[in-house]
Amino acid sequence: MTDEHLPADPADSNDRLPARQDPDLKRALLRSDGRGGAIGLGLVDERDEDDSDEIDLRKYWLVLLKHRWLVLSIVAAITALALLSTLMTTPIYRASALVQVDRATASVVQTQEAQQLGGYWNDEYLQTQLELLKSRSLADRVAASLNLDKSALVRLENPGWLARVKGMVGSPPKAAREQGSVATTPAEAAQLSKELSGAISGGLSVARVPEASLVWISYDSPSPDFSVRVVNAIAEGFAESNLDRRSSATTNAKMFLEEQLKLTKGKLEESERKLIEYARTQGLVITDEKGRTLAAQNLTQLSAALATAQQERIRAESRWRQSATSTEMLTASAVGPLQQQRAVLMGNISRNWGCSSRIIRRCSS
Repeated sequence: MTDEHLPADPADSNDRLPARQDPDLKRALLRSDGRGGAIGLGLVDERDEDDSDEIDLRKYWLVLLKHRWLVLSIVAAITALALLSTLMTTPIYRASALVQVDRATASVVQTQEAQQLGGYWNDEYLQTQLELLKSRSLADRVAASLNLDKSALVRLENPGWLARVKGMVGSPPKAAREQGSVATTPAEAAQLSKELSGAISGGLSVARVPEASLVWISYDSPSPDFSVRVVNAIAEGFAESNLDRRSSATTNAKMFLEEQLKLTKGKLEESERKLIEYARTQGLVITDEKGRTLAAQNLTQLSAALATAQQERIRAESRWRQSATSTEMLTASAVGPLQQQRAVLMGNISRNWGCSSRIIRRCSS
């Protein structure tokens, strides 16, 4: 122990300074035995205090080596749990398509006061199109276009990790190999249609593109091929349904106009009959061309059609007679040289063979 850490002695020289009063140092030097007496002095190394703040990697490595089997068991258990969770989770595949929603303008009648159907573009119209994309009718159209049956519902169900493992090695589950049974009763057909449309609507999601007339259509299912087929069928079915609605509007407008035309024509005929009856009772004669009755106009049209038909008949008869005459002339021009050749041959036979006229006729026959 050095003297510099001890208290100064009064007998010593005054040249020595008193010891530094450090409370921490006193606590380190004086150790109590529990009875209040000092039992010893200890020195504290400052290097030990500095080493206590550092991490001893070797110590940790020795601890790991000592408990290595426990550590390996924990790592293996965590890996097995992660693998099991991955196998039990059903993979979901998403297919998306971008559809343009145009503003529809359908002109019912071609007049200056034509009614424009759908000639507007606002949030209500776009929201209507979004609801139509999620409608039951479109889902039924998609199910019918894809020819879906009960086997499709089986494929969309969660097969479980064991079935997926069998499918990976090449043996699909029995339920997936079975063909969908055909509904035999109307109730079964209605139930199957409801289930199929529910499966289509369940995985469907639509989202509007901000500040654009575009809509994203997405479908999620465990089968990537099925997701692609459904998305394409929904896009095509949506376009076809829009065309059907426009065609239906045009057909309804046509039927309405035809009905109005019939009513107007009936009223016109009734007015003409009343006009003729009034002129007859009053002894009036209508001489104006514009004042002719509908019956007179029909009679004039029929007379003109009859004259046209008669002219066509006359021209047809003339062509037929000309063709018959040309056929007779062609026959005469073709038979004449043959008859002359026959006469020359008959003369040669009679000179060379001396046949009588009877033999010549027999030979010629």
